Amino acid sequence: MIKPNIKDLRTTLHVLDFFGNLAPDELKVEISKCIRQAEDTKTEKRMSRLSDDELYKYENRKKTTLRINLSDGRLIQRKTNDQTFDAALLEIGLERLATTSFFIKNHPLVLHDATLQRRRCTGYRYLAPGLFVYKKTTVFEKQNALLHYDECLCLDWDIEIR
Repeated sequence: MIKPNIKDLRTTLHVLDFFGNLAPDELKVEISKCIRQAEDTKTEKRMSRLSDDELYKYENRKKTTLRINLSDGRLIQRKTNDQTFDAALLEIGLERLATTSFFIKNHPLVLHDATLQRRRCTGYRYLAPGLFVYKKTTVFEKQNALLHYDECLCLDWDIEIR
């Protein structure tokens, strides 16, 4: 039996998320578990090969990858932090985002267009019809925003930077 690698598992999860409700959530949860197990195994193997100096450098490295573990066991992690953040915001839902606000550098994180006609907004990236997200955010600001939404909306998400 061929064991899929982490990249294949992540790609499969991303494709299943793209199709939305056509794929059962149980399958997404199982793939998420496989990703976590494969990553844990890979990390254990890497750690066992490192010397003390390399281990110290590895543990103190700059962490920059955003990952969200949902309360039902699914995983949100895309190729870039922007894609991960956008997927998390879409998971929260447009209606729920409209009820809370979060500001970064005196700019609202999410802009709403009631007309649903605009496709561009200066300093913001298009996420969905009527929804724009502030572009100039760091991974830590994204994490803080998601922690804010997690607390306000009682999502029970585990939001981490790896």
